[in-house]
Amino acid sequence: MSPVVLIGLACASCATGNGLQPLTTTAYQAPQGRVHKDTDRVTTGILAGNLMVSNFYYWNRPQAVTPQILRDMDARARLAGCLDGSRPNRSSVSARWGTYSSAYRIIAHYDCG
Repeated sequence: MSPVVLIGLACASCATGNGLQPLTTTAYQAPQGRVHKDTDRVTTGILAGNLMVSNFYYWNRPQAVTPQILRDMDARARLAGCLDGSRPNRSSVSARWGTYSSAYRIIAHYDCG
């Protein structure tokens, strides 16, 4: 078994109750407001092992899904990698208002299988 797989299995207990294991979190203040970026591994269901990369924008206007944002998300997914060492492939992107009236979110899902 590869070291990457062993690390993933050893950290299975790190999974949260929502079926996501946090891998990285970055937050910073932009001129328009706060930006929060997460990379999580899916831990439950048929998508277990896949990646979810998200950006949350806490300001009052929507953030367009630009090629630059997608490149950043792809780079973050590659950095996290798949448990078997393969490269993750982006399978979907969704963009919509979040649970806060001033938060806009962009979520990309990456297949590892």
